[in-house]
This record gives sequence, structure tokens and C-alpha cells, in this order.
Amino acid sequence: MLVQVKTFRDFMEVRRIRNECRTKMTNDQSHISIWRQFRFYYSYKFNRYITVYMWRGGLWNVCIGYGVIHRIGGKAWLTGGIGKGFRGLGFGEAVFKALISSLYEDAWLDVLSDNIEALSLYRKLDFVETDRRQTKYGEAIVMCRKYEFNL
Repeated sequence: MLVQVKTFRDFMEVRRIRNECRTKMTNDQSHISIWRQFRFYYSYKFNRYITVYMWRGGLWNVCIGYGVIHRIGGKAWLTGGIGKGFRGLGFGEAVFKALISSLYEDAWLDVLSDNIEALSLYRKLDFVETDRRQTKYGEAIVMCRKYEFNL
């Protein structure tokens, strides 16, 4: 079940998974300190340009993944991650489908070119490559999924 992150405890669970996924991130991969997470949590409560979701499930209703919608430069940028023990089970697809379904505009993301699993998922979800750029972590592929209006 995808739920919006509301409490500091929720943010700490997302922080744990984000830190597990940091070797696959296109941006800052440094460990998120508790202080940095605390500052982000309080700024997030008043920020209408970012929405953070977490995927809860399993026997103990734990956080197994997260998804984020950032509004930057008039575009909706998506990011997310799945905890190590839950990868390859379809949760990433579920998280990104839920993020996409909450949008009424094009969805954007970037992914490292060597992240084969994520690239495969994004292509399956109809994202197409629009650009490539170098980051300090490697080559990033910028992808877009066009919004489709359905009745």
C-alpha cells in the first residue's frame, strides 16, 4: 500500500532505504545524517513542490520502498527505491505506477546508464530517453513518460 509520508518516523524509514540505494543514485550519494533528515522533514511539511510516499507491506507492515515527486523547473521529477530484501518482486513497478497515476502531466526521471534493472522497468512503463548527461557518478539517462489523458 502506497501512503504519503507524514511523520518523522516515516521519514526515518525512507532514509534507511534511501541509504541502501545510494550507489544507484544519479545525484548526491552521501549518507543522509539524522540532522539532515530532520531539517528536510520540517522543510517538507511546508513545501508544496515535493511529495514523498512510502510503500508499506509484508507481514510486519514495514516500509519496503519509497517514491518521491519533485517539482523542479515546471516538471514533475520522480525518484524512488526499494529495500534490499524486496527487490525483484514487483514493488518498484508498483511504486512508479502509483506515482505516475497521481500526475496530470509528463513524468521525468534520470537513471545511471549502468542501472540495467531500473532502465528495464522505466522502459516497461513507457519512459523514453530524451537526453544523456555526465554526472560525477557516471552517465545519466534522462527519461520522460508523456501524460496520457484517459476517460
